[in-house]
Amino acid sequence: MDASDGGYSAGWGEDASWYDATRGGSVGRKSVKRAFAVARGLSDALGTVEPPLTRDEALAAVGAFYTLVPI
Repeated sequence: MDASDGGYSAGWGEDASWYDATRGGSVGRKSVKRAFAVARGLSDALGTVEPPLTRDEALAAVGAFYTLVPI
């Protein structure tokens, strides 16, 4: 991560230099741009979901997708 322009937060952005910790070397700009586009697309597709505030709200939210076993 190269945070030289704009401090620490800028070092995590789409225009920052990203490095491959597994293979070494830098990650290509096209790959970084594509990864950020995917993340933005997922965020847009999910929309805004308010977190449940109570246990009952959480169980109701999860129950829409899973069969619950009493806890």
